[in-house]
Amino acid sequence: MIKRVIKYAAVVFAAIIIILAVYFSFSQEAQKSSAPQSVRIPVIMYHQISKNGKNIGRYVISQEELEKDLIYLQKNGYETVNVKDIISYVEGEKSLPEKCVMLTFDDGYETGFTVLYPLMQKYHMKAVVSVIGSLTELYTENGDHNDVYSYLDEEEIRLLSESDEIEIQNHSYDMHYCQSGKRKGINKLSGESYENYKKALTDDIGKMQTYLMSITGRKCQAMTYPFGECCEDTLKICKSLGFKVTFTCEEKVNTLTRYRRESLYNLGRFNRSGVADRETFFKKVLT
Repeated sequence: MIKRVIKYAAVVFAAIIIILAVYFSFSQEAQKSSAPQSVRIPVIMYHQISKNGKNIGRYVISQEELEKDLIYLQKNGYETVNVKDIISYVEGEKSLPEKCVMLTFDDGYETGFTVLYPLMQKYHMKAVVSVIGSLTELYTENGDHNDVYSYLDEEEIRLLSESDEIEIQNHSYDMHYCQSGKRKGINKLSGESYENYKKALTDDIGKMQTYLMSITGRKCQAMTYPFGECCEDTLKICKSLGFKVTFTCEEKVNTLTRYRRESLYNLGRFNRSGVADRETFFKKVLT
């Protein structure tokens, strides 16, 4: 009799375990389906920042105008996110603000440390800085610190990467070419075989990954294409190198979709010219 009761209890217990497992499985799926499945995210592309308000142009914005941009975004309810945030969103690990925006700064100018970093701290915002390895090495060696023309050195990159405000990403080691008959950025040459193209990118971008790892102790998750140049093979190779995000210069607003990693690739960005009208620019980007 006792054995029969024990056997019956064991069967009931096993049934309860199965029912609970099924319940929690359905519960998790229900939570996934009830959570927002996509989010719209505009990405703004900046380059150099002028502290003295001189040399303003297509790729140079004044410190004053940049700060006004940040104030404008905050007043309109936008919150900044970085690469880590959007990866976590797509992989289902966290949510994103309903009104989010990403601020990217290309090339790794000295002003990323002297101007951008203090502004991000002041307004409690985030930015993504994509650096060029050969220039980092050059200015680490020569010790030249000038807000007009210098680039971040290794120590500045290390300090920025340790902050909550600045995220460092890969902008190639030395593939910022734009000369007739030569490769433009990391794009494929006419008639170049896939094998040769893959080797060229792997040698340069892989070197940059190792270099930045030695400085920051972190592996870059995003590849920012120089000049925005890319082709179908570019993305294939970047994926093979472990990048979860890639940035172009195509002016479009992106839609990230949960559990769809492809939505993280070839993200569009809007170049913020230093001579553009703020209201007109943000109306195009945010609406």
